Amino acid sequence: MRILFSFLLALILSNTSGICGEQTLSYGLSGGYLLPVHTGSFTFVNKDTPYFGKFRFSFDKGTGLWTAITGTFILDKENKFSIGTSLGYESFTSEDNKVRDSYVAALPNGESVTTETFFYNKFSEVSLSASLNIRYKPFKNNGFGVLAGVSGSYIVSNTYLFVYDTVFDASVPKVVKPYFNLNEPPVVGNFVPYYRDVPHTAIVYYDGKLPDITPLQFSLRTGIFYDFSISGIILSPSIVYQFPLTTISSSQDWKIHQFIGSIDVRYQL
Repeated sequence: MRILFSFLLALILSNTSGICGEQTLSYGLSGGYLLPVHTGSFTFVNKDTPYFGKFRFSFDKGTGLWTAITGTFILDKENKFSIGTSLGYESFTSEDNKVRDSYVAALPNGESVTTETFFYNKFSEVSLSASLNIRYKPFKNNGFGVLAGVSGSYIVSNTYLFVYDTVFDASVPKVVKPYFNLNEPPVVGNFVPYYRDVPHTAIVYYDGKLPDITPLQFSLRTGIFYDFSISGIILSPSIVYQFPLTTISSSQDWKIHQFIGSIDVRYQL
């Protein structure tokens, strides 16, 4: 937390120096979407359930929001080099609900019943973030540019949901019975199953904060942008990729990469 506070303080001081110096300052708001891409894996260990063991999961979909207060300071007369800063908020949710097992059971009357097994998991995160970028425009009288820098974020809250899900053939719900008694769902450790209907059984194995969370995250970032200037207002769409330097969990090799598409609306002093 102290490291993040020092980082944010440095950004505030850089804003102050930009205002007091001779550089051109523009400031405003930024917003957009982020796409989380997970690498590595999270190993879930649970020995208190009928399905004990280690399970490795990935996430096949997810999206989120990114908003920030931004400031840009021009460093040279040609307006090629500038420093960009941001203080923001981000949140995203990632899910994985791929089928883990599927099998067909033949009935005495010749019909067949297909049963599918899922291990569904979902991870959500809300964090405060800050970034510092060097921006460079290679062409004269052209707003196109590239950026590179660093970012830090502090995870304010997170939730992790792990569900075992079995779907029986809905056309013959009385043939295949759920593993548990619908009227007396068992409590398995801290995990309680629930039932959507007879052919659809779901057991919640974990629903809470991620174990061994690493709240302070650092990333390298690079991207492209384009500045449009209209009557003292600068519109700057950008696409940025953030490469994680830290893992989400201290005991795992799980990292989250981010692709951020956003647009800045800045007022130029």
